[in-house]
Amino acid sequence: DVTGVLKVLTDLAASSPKVRGIRQIVNHEPNWPRQGNTGDLLGNPNWQKGFAHLETLKLSFDLQLNPHQFTAAAEFLKDYPGIPVIINHLGSPTLADLTDEKLQKQYWDGLSALASLPHASIKISMLCYADKNWDQNAAVTGS
Repeated sequence: DVTGVLKVLTDLAASSPKVRGIRQIVNHEPNWPRQGNTGDLLGNPNWQKGFAHLETLKLSFDLQLNPHQFTAAAEFLKDYPGIPVIINHLGSPTLADLTDEKLQKQYWDGLSALASLPHASIKISMLCYADKNWDQNAAVTGS
């Protein structure tokens, strides 16, 4: 219900000057824990309507998604240049996303699409998701 969510966000934004943004895990296929019942939020018209209200509320958006969702996310986000977006955890790549030729292309092409948005940035975090020994893996460190 967009009306209910809008009220919650409005109240939250008004409650404290320290509230600057919200975060939503939209990882879909594979779903992250607790996400199996939400479906594909990026493609959900009600979710999209709710997202659009963040600009009016002057809230940023922390976005956690999977690499195969990058291109669709960039296409959606380009219509909302007034909402700062922070991509969480490098876009949650698995080791296969960084090493398999097909998945690697999908990852970097999608990341380039997101990087082309002037209102998007990326958080370098959770490198251990791709490899628990990430600091020793050139595919993760880029060295």
